[in-house]
Amino acid sequence: MNVLCPHCRQPVPAEKVNVATDLAMCPACADVFKVSESVDLDSIDDRTLENSPPGTWYAEEVGGFSVGATTRSLIALFLIPFACVWSVTIHRPAG
Repeated sequence: MNVLCPHCRQPVPAEKVNVATDLAMCPACADVFKVSESVDLDSIDDRTLENSPPGTWYAEEVGGFSVGATTRSLIALFLIPFACVWSVTIHRPAG
């Protein structure tokens, strides 16, 4: 992702960008501007979005896109029943 100065259209180095405050300063013209309004979206590679990590997805929609993630896992098929059985056997009063 490249941040371009809206005034002089020069690329702004990462050390001049403060994402927390949404501000950046162009070293070429000393202009201070909002990062969210100046991101070059054409620099985002589509292959990066299509090759997302397992459990995540990217889908183009009318008027934009959606990104999502899931916390589901195959190990949960074992762990949840095991935890249920384990909790019943530990907390059963001796009798």
